[in-house]
Amino acid sequence: MNIETIRYKYLRSVIAPMFRGMGLRASTAVAGRLARGLCQMDTPSRRRAEARLRSALTDAGADHDVDELLAAMYEHQARFWTEALFIPRRLRDDSWRRHVHVEGEAELQALARSKRGCVLATAYYGNIAAAACALGRIFRPVHVLVDWLAQPALASWQRSLYAQPQVRPVDVREAVRVLPPLLTGGGAVFMVCEHERQRARGIATRFLGRDLNCAPTLGRLSRWFDVPIGVVTCRRNPRLFSFDLALHEVVERGNDSTDDGKVVRQVMDALNDAVMRNPEQYLWSTPTRQDSDCDRTRVPHDATRPSTAAPAGV
Repeated sequence: MNIETIRYKYLRSVIAPMFRGMGLRASTAVAGRLARGLCQMDTPSRRRAEARLRSALTDAGADHDVDELLAAMYEHQARFWTEALFIPRRLRDDSWRRHVHVEGEAELQALARSKRGCVLATAYYGNIAAAACALGRIFRPVHVLVDWLAQPALASWQRSLYAQPQVRPVDVREAVRVLPPLLTGGGAVFMVCEHERQRARGIATRFLGRDLNCAPTLGRLSRWFDVPIGVVTCRRNPRLFSFDLALHEVVERGNDSTDDGKVVRQVMDALNDAVMRNPEQYLWSTPTRQDSDCDRTRVPHDATRPSTAAPAGV
């Protein structure tokens, strides 16, 4: 058993029950103090976050105190993990609307009632777990594309986080098999869409001060399965355990493969604008990926439409 596994077992078995016993308000306060202390340390994570944040602010022409934003980001991370402990208790069928305000609900309900499937695209922003639970209540269910992390203990924490009523986790390694029948059958897929390709040609996109080589996954899924893409975020409000789930834009599919890039850029531009309105709620310290989550396998270049079988890759 390595040190990371021991660390996460300790968090799950000791710290998590202690925080639940303390209650949301007290545990949020304690986690916030710990986060502020961590922010003061000169760690690789903090340096990465600062460099990325400065680049994004320069791109946006925004004038913010970077140190204040970084401190707020670390507190945001602490609140995310604290909130995760209380999601099963607070986001039930009979109580979730007290904690989540939905902007654009009529449009989301229209997507849910449609016989077409849909992809719901987001970024590492706000509280993704709360978004999944709320979207699950609207779409009944929503399927969340996740990449189970290497540490066994943390993967088990992820499963408990996402395995809420009306939320169905889908391992990214199973996406090629699961997504085609799901989308053609009118299902909804929720996914973080900012991952990059490193070893294959992608879609050149400017996002939060960085030049990304995005996978064409969003454009291909939309075109192959004739599904719209809803750009969504779940921003935290100042009030304790209160969120705004927002639908920012609905992007329709392109007509051919040359439109895949246009679809991807439109989605990423909408997310860029949403994040920069509250940059302290974005996870600037998240490492960039070596490969896109959806680039584990390759799609044949001559693939033009889905068959009854799963495509070779997404």
